Formats: sequence, structure tokens, C-alpha cells
Amino acid sequence: MARKFITYFEKQGNDYTDELIAAVLDKLGMSDNINRILIASSSGKSALQLYNALDGDIEIINVTHHMGFSAPNESDISDEMIDELERLGIKTYHGSHAFSGAARGVTNKYG
Repeated sequence: MARKFITYFEKQGNDYTDELIAAVLDKLGMSDNINRILIASSSGKSALQLYNALDGDIEIINVTHHMGFSAPNESDISDEMIDELERLGIKTYHGSHAFSGAARGVTNKYG
């Protein structure tokens, strides 16, 4: 039988990065077949913190907002941070998810 645990955070942001990393480390301690971790970090700081907390060869992929999310033609992650993450072997993905407009519409209407 497999048991899964889900942690929900009260809000988005850096307030829960330490708790997230603790949950990742707990999960890694229960499994020997995880070789890739995706982390949502708009600035890249949480991805860097995750990298510093890990031992071993686990691929980290940082997912940030698409260009223009916060301001026209701007990225939430600096070029310098992308370079630093890449130097450490962390890939960064900029992109939209397919249902972001639909989800935002439901949230705006129903809360």
C-alpha cells in the first residue's frame, strides 16, 4: 500500500520555502528512485536554496512566470540568477500553463 502526504500552504511566497525543502528532504528519505525535482520559484531564490539543501545528483528544474507576467516585456527572474542556476546545473523554464486564464476566471468569480 502506498501512502501519500500533501502539504498545503496558506499563501504563496518565500514564507514557506524552509517547510517546502523539509518536505522534499522527507520525501527523498522515503524513496530511492527520485532523480528530478521541479520547484516553482519566480525569482530563483527558492531553487538556489533547494540546491544548497540537497546532497546528491538530483536534477532541479526551476519554473518561473512567463515573460510579462508582472510587467510588460519583463521577467521576474534576473538574467544573473538564471546564469547562476545554470552554472549549478539547474534549468529554468519560463512559460504559461494552458489553463491559467480559465483558473483565474473561476477564482475571480467564485473566490
